[in-house]
Amino acid sequence: MRIRTFIIAGVFAASPALAFDASQLEKFKSSNACEKCDLRGADLKNGSYKNAKLKNANLRDVDFKGADLSNADLSGAQLRRADLEKAVLDGINFAKSDLIAVDMEKASLKGANLSNADARDADMDNVDLSSANLSSIDLGRADLKRAILAGANISKADLESVNFERADMTGANLSKANLQRADLDRANLSGANLSGAKLVRAKIKRANFAGANLSGVDFEEVSMRLVRLQGANLSGARNLEQSMLDVACGDAETVLPKGLTIKTCK
Repeated sequence: MRIRTFIIAGVFAASPALAFDASQLEKFKSSNACEKCDLRGADLKNGSYKNAKLKNANLRDVDFKGADLSNADLSGAQLRRADLEKAVLDGINFAKSDLIAVDMEKASLKGANLSNADARDADMDNVDLSSANLSSIDLGRADLKRAILAGANISKADLESVNFERADMTGANLSKANLQRADLDRANLSGANLSGAKLVRAKIKRANFAGANLSGVDFEEVSMRLVRLQGANLSGARNLEQSMLDVACGDAETVLPKGLTIKTCK
């Protein structure tokens, strides 16, 4: 949950910058469709808006907390600072949307499309993004602690400084993703594809990479303490040193660059 601070400067009137168009809000409520509408700051929490059509709408600061927007089209919409905590967003289309600083804590986005969206600084703690499309998304500095990203497509995404601590990323596609300074401590990336990804200065303590494709990954300044690499493919890995592998473990199926070894996991 994001805590917001408001400064009251002697007046209680709503700021014009957050004022929605009342006629357009009524249109949306009656038809479940209002593309390119101005609904800034509207209160739509706990409502049912399945299959809604809000493409390219201005939804900044809208309160969608607990709402059902499953299979809705919000592609290209502006949702900066919107509240979507605990919302049902399964199958929603957020492609190319502005999701900067949105609150999606504990929301369900199974099979959602967030490709090419801008979700920097988003609060996505405990979100369910199973099988979602996050290709080429910008999630810089977002919080995805304990998030479920099993089977998600996160290829070519900008994930710099994202908090993925304890996230479930089993079978996810993170090929060519930028994970510089990301926090993957205790995350489960078993069976994930990270080929060509950048893990420079990332935190991966106790992470599980069993069966993962780590070919061509850049491990510059990464600590691999207690990392599990059974069956993982690290062929062509860059900046990978023996001292790093000495505090990790793998098995006979772990593929390493020539000259490097790894102890067997207990």
